[in-house]
This record gives sequence, C-alpha cells and structure tokens, in this order.
Amino acid sequence: MKEPTIAPRRPRLYYGWIVVGISFLTLAVGGSTNGSFSIFYLAILKEFHWTRADTAAAFSLSMLVFSACGPLVGWLFDRFGARRVMPFGVIVLTIGVLSSSFISSLWHLYICYGILMAAGVTHIGFIPNVIIISNWFFRHRALALGIAHSGRGVGTLILIPLIQYAIQTVGWRHAYLMQGGLVFIVLFPLVTIFQRGSPREKGLMRLGDPDTSPGKGMPKRKGGPTLPEALHSYRFWTLGLISILSGAGFSGLFVHAVAYMDDVGYPTILAATILGLAAIFRSGGGIVGGFFADRFGRESTFTVFSVLTFAGTSFLIFSDAKIPILIYAFAILYGLGSGGTSTIYSSSQADIFQGKNFGLIFGAIQTATGIGAALGPWLAGLIYDTQGTYLPALQGILAIHVVSVIGIWIVAPRKVRFIF
Repeated sequence: MKEPTIAPRRPRLYYGWIVVGISFLTLAVGGSTNGSFSIFYLAILKEFHWTRADTAAAFSLSMLVFSACGPLVGWLFDRFGARRVMPFGVIVLTIGVLSSSFISSLWHLYICYGILMAAGVTHIGFIPNVIIISNWFFRHRALALGIAHSGRGVGTLILIPLIQYAIQTVGWRHAYLMQGGLVFIVLFPLVTIFQRGSPREKGLMRLGDPDTSPGKGMPKRKGGPTLPEALHSYRFWTLGLISILSGAGFSGLFVHAVAYMDDVGYPTILAATILGLAAIFRSGGGIVGGFFADRFGRESTFTVFSVLTFAGTSFLIFSDAKIPILIYAFAILYGLGSGGTSTIYSSSQADIFQGKNFGLIFGAIQTATGIGAALGPWLAGLIYDTQGTYLPALQGILAIHVVSVIGIWIVAPRKVRFIF
C-alpha cells in the first residue's frame, strides 16, 4: 500500500521578515553615522571656526563617494552577495568613525568622514538593504522596505540625543570613539552571521513572486532588464533627475537643520531633539507609506506624502523660537512625508527594474542621488555664507517637492510592475 505523501511544513515565520529586522538594526546603527553629522557639524564649527560651506563640504564629499561606490556596490552584491560585502563595509566604517575623533584640519575631516565613513556606509546602508529586501519580497515589498528604512529614524531618535549629550559632557572626539565602538560591536556579528542576501541561501523563494505564484493577469517575470536596456529607458533618466533633486533637497535641509534652528533661537539640545523627533516620524511615515503604496498604488501615495513634506518644510521656514509649535509641526509633517516618499520611491525602482541586474541598475540611479546630496549641503552653506540666510535654499527645497511629484507620475511604476 502506497504511503500518503506528507507535504513539508511551512516555517511559521518567513525568514525574509528576519532579514527585514536585521536591515532595520543595520540602518539604525550604521545610519546614525550619517544622521549625527549635523550634531558633530555644529560642534566642529564652534571649535575650528571654519566656514559653513567648507565644513559642510565634508558631507558633500561623502555623497560623491556614495555616488562613485553605488554602482560598484550594486555589482558586488549581484556577484558576491551580502555576507561577503557587508562585513567589509562595517570594518571600513568603523575605521572612518574612530579616525574622525583625531581630526585637526579640514583635509582630515574630508578623508575620515568624507571618504572612509562614506565608503563604509555605502557597503551596508541604503543600497544594499534595498537590494536584499527586494530579493526577498515581491508581495509586501513596500511595507518591508518601510519597516527596514524606519531603522534609520529609530536609530536617529535614540542615538542623536545621546550623541549630543556625549558631546556636551565628554566632547565630540570621545563621542566619535564611542560611536565607532558601537558600530563594530553591534553590526559586525549581525551582518556576518545572520544576514542573507537572497532567499536561495535558505532554500526559499521570494515572497509572492509571480514566477512561483502568478495571479490573474500577472505575467511571469523574466531575468529583468540589463543596465544598457535600462539606460535606453526614459524612466531611468527621469528617476535619475528626481534622485539628484531629492538628494540635494533632503541632505541640504538635514545637514543645516540644527544650525538653522540654532540661528532662529532654539537651544541646541532642543534642535537635536527635534531632529530625533522628525526621524521617528520618518520611520512611521516609511511604514505607513509602504503599507498604503502596496494597496493604493505608488504614484497617488507618493503625492499625498509629498504634500506632507511640503507642509513640514513650510513650517520650518516660518519657525520662531517664540512659537515652538511650528518646529514640532515641522518634525511631524516633514518626518512623515519624507519617510513615506523615500520608501515609495525605492520600491518603485524595484518594481520597474527588478531582476538579476537590479543591484547594478539601482546603484547607478543612486549615483544621481549621491550627486544631488553632495551639492545640497554645499549650496545651502554657500547661500548662507553669501546672503546670511537659509531662506532661498529652503524655498528651493519646496520647489523640489513639486517636481518630484510630477516625476513619479511620469515614470508611472503601476504600468510596468509586472513587465520584466
């Protein structure tokens, strides 16, 4: 008598969600090295009395390094996987953070923060984790990305005030040493032992992949576009333009936010707290934005969250130390809006270009983001140094929000999500 076939039991928890948790922690701790720059920026300005443009140029240089490394990191992930690339990134990042505690001139800052820290973060940060999660998820992709991206906000909320406290009590040099130790102790074992870049490494399939669970009207995916094919697409170049502008707007505001609030009259510790508050709402915005984008579409959800970002930036422009509610409105609205748009934007790129070459294509698009992010802080600092106010820079950021909405409707990810 033939024995009945027993179907293998499904694991209670899909390992992809564990991967999301690891990405969350990686971005929380690793992202704090970028997120804390505005805090260290003000402390370094007060010690060395360099111009704001020259000092902010360290962040700009880091974004140029990010741009240069982006396609390389994408290619490395496509070829070698997360468990070979990310530990190297943690080591380089740790060296950069620790060496930043010894800077005594601008070129030291440029090398330690602008080059070493940037190269390290690029190997463990935004690009790698978008690639990893896109490999694990087709269904619930935007939600998974939103949860992972929220790690940066949670890390900023927790670590930025602690770093500011450390700067005030033991000095910024010792604060860098403490941060470097935290990065290595937490991240090296995490990415070396537990992270997995693809479900194949666990004998699993991507969650909801049309290749394995096609739904009605959903054609199977093929290998995806190559980089030359993507370069011939107007969508690639439109996404590149949005990336340049969005990178400039976000980094320009972020780097100078604490200095701007200090100029307006807010205490530095309150400004750091507001930055942390914006970060936690950015985390929530990423999760909520991802949830709604999976259900109601990328374009319409992106538009709604862009309106929130526009409103938050407006409140920052009109902020006054005598009316503290304005700065809290900035933190809440800008945080929610920027978190949502960031998640939706990266998931849209995965929708359009997902395939075996996605890492390389995504890295190439992120090169544009890095170029914009390099220009933004430097231009904002230059505007302040020449005009004595950040107002023109903030008005330019408002215009960027509008252009980004137009761009996402042009690329229309809803029309191409199942093509490749």
